[in-house]
Amino acid sequence: MVAYRLMAGELNGEIIKDRGPMVAQMVAGRQVIIHNEKGKELSRLKWGEYFYIEPGAAFYFSADGDAGINMVLFEIK
Repeated sequence: MVAYRLMAGELNGEIIKDRGPMVAQMVAGRQVIIHNEKGKELSRLKWGEYFYIEPGAAFYFSADGDAGINMVLFEIK
């Protein structure tokens, strides 16, 4: 398992693909939106919540610039 820490400035809409499975968990902040590669909203994460991302899925994160985001992305290898 590998863990990545993501802050608000790193949620730049860059598509993540061919990874996983993964679990995204909010540690602090208002809200992070998870989108599929075509921009469709998959989920909204708030503090303390998590979201399972299937292996090989293409997705990206977005958030308000001042949202104080701190989240962890766990990748199971």
